[in-house]
Amino acid sequence: MRKKSLFLLPILCASLLATSCDKTDDKISLTFGTYIENAIKITYDQLSPKMADNENMIVVVYPGDNSTCGCWTTFEDVIDNVVNTYHYQIYKISYSQFMSYGNPWNFPIFNDRPSLCFVEEGKIKEHIDYNTSNVHPLFKSRDELLKVIEEYCNKPNYYYIDEQYLDTIKNDETFLIGYTWSSCPDCSYSFPNVLYPFSNENNFKTKMYVIDLEVEGLLLENGIKNSDNENYRKFVNEYFLSNAENTIFGYDRGFVPTYQYWENGQIKDMCVYFNDKISKVNDEYQITRTYYTNKRINNLPFFANLENKNEYILENKVLDENEINIYENSYSWKQEYASKYHNKILETFLQTYAL
Repeated sequence: MRKKSLFLLPILCASLLATSCDKTDDKISLTFGTYIENAIKITYDQLSPKMADNENMIVVVYPGDNSTCGCWTTFEDVIDNVVNTYHYQIYKISYSQFMSYGNPWNFPIFNDRPSLCFVEEGKIKEHIDYNTSNVHPLFKSRDELLKVIEEYCNKPNYYYIDEQYLDTIKNDETFLIGYTWSSCPDCSYSFPNVLYPFSNENNFKTKMYVIDLEVEGLLLENGIKNSDNENYRKFVNEYFLSNAENTIFGYDRGFVPTYQYWENGQIKDMCVYFNDKISKVNDEYQITRTYYTNKRINNLPFFANLENKNEYILENKVLDENEINIYENSYSWKQEYASKYHNKILETFLQTYAL
């Protein structure tokens, strides 16, 4: 009996080690982390779509911008310390936002103390409120807050970065990256329809970054979008979103959302979501410019992993009129129809490199 137990022990240990790599079902799989400093202050209008899109997140409800509450001042410093040191994304929202616009999600709201909330798929899974008679140590200590976060949450799969951080990693890290604009409807569509559910179901082995290009110094000039400005053109050329310096992966002028896989300072693969050009040719609606051409797919390693991959070669594809948005002499592919192809393409890209 003793020999049998000793034989089974390594097998049991190996089994435990194997399962420890799987997603922990009872923990929240946070959607975003960040390498941009400090927690982000958001409004009700910014929180609402995050809840509707099922973003998994940490939200702190605090007692107003004019609060003199010392407990909040201390806790805000603790939050920023955790964000800047351990790169968890934490959102801050004033209780007054709920007082003004409603609280359909039942966030705890107090005018004299903060609350820490863990949100999973549009619902508050757990919250810890500041209690003056029995103050939880997380409200005063970075290490205690980190301990609680790790108790309830898995590490994020996506991390926000800026141009400066991208410059520091591009030559020596293996990573995935998504390029977006905050006002881009195609970007907004890709997150809840592909990125969020994929993240909720998987723990990534490859770190994935997300960079919003709609910032001053890139897309914005004095608050105005201008994709022709010198800084923006330089960026999309340097990082091969456009075909100016890389005709293998670059796509026309460069579009968002675009997703790339990099190894040791070199781009190895790329995926463009939507951004197909539709034209009317001989009374038919046809895709006349797409990333997924017969020629290009031979240079996209992930494309070989698509089941029935020829169905996803979109070059010259003829579309039904009901699939088209028509604006005078301009045409676009409706998202609900384009997504039948692009969602699978993006999912396959992520499966190839993230897992």
